[in-house]
Amino acid sequence: MKKLLVLAVVAMMFFAAGCRERTVYIDGPAVDSLMDSLTITAEPGDTSIRFVIQGIPDSLPPGFNGVNIYLDTTDISADSGQNIESEPIHTFISDGEHTHTTLTNGQVYYYAGRADLTEDTVSTLGFGGRFYPRPWGEGSYLGYNPGQDSLDSAQCLFFNRETGDATQNPYTHTDGDLYFELEGTQIVMKPKDTTGAAGVASSGYGEDKWLDTLTQQAPEKYETSVPLELGKIYHFKTHDAYYGKLMINTVDTLNLEVKIIYAFQTADSVKNY
Repeated sequence: MKKLLVLAVVAMMFFAAGCRERTVYIDGPAVDSLMDSLTITAEPGDTSIRFVIQGIPDSLPPGFNGVNIYLDTTDISADSGQNIESEPIHTFISDGEHTHTTLTNGQVYYYAGRADLTEDTVSTLGFGGRFYPRPWGEGSYLGYNPGQDSLDSAQCLFFNRETGDATQNPYTHTDGDLYFELEGTQIVMKPKDTTGAAGVASSGYGEDKWLDTLTQQAPEKYETSVPLELGKIYHFKTHDAYYGKLMINTVDTLNLEVKIIYAFQTADSVKNY
């Protein structure tokens, strides 16, 4: 009789253990805190988007399986992962980066990062944004001094409409969009061709806003000249309605050299970059 009682107790223990295994526990406050503390970088490129995530701990909270990244051409910023029709393009389970390619320049895309929770409970908790793929690059370009040289000797910055690459051509060359000129003790940026409402404009923002939506859309008004300031972001529009921006990394007045980072939208007449 005692033997049967022991077997019954063991059976009950196995039954109880099985119930505990099927019980789903999600540490909601810990997941909330984690998602809120993540550092996210979303950097659009040429037909691509690069995500960098920092702040995921080595030991994940109970019920948390990582961060799903979703991508769509419709606004998914308010949707939970379960309501987003597309599959996640990547799941981060630790700090790292992921680049998604084969996108279309000039097409608006929306991204969302959502907490991937146990039993497919993908929450609305997370982050999101909007972007437009476009080429970008950096380089060093020369200006000219009107007090010493003629305008024909100046160099013009030209953005390739298909690749987005920036090159310098002589001012007399057919292809030219912008040039840098010394005015007094300051270098200014000017459009070569001002037809089609082409011009340049200062964003008023510094380099910390390079990937911010505040600097990813063309302004309403352009000027025929704008003075350059180190670390600032500037917009430009070409005579044939292509748009871009550039950030000033170095201004060497003595050698008339300007180093920049640029982004150029190769989609015709798309005012986002």
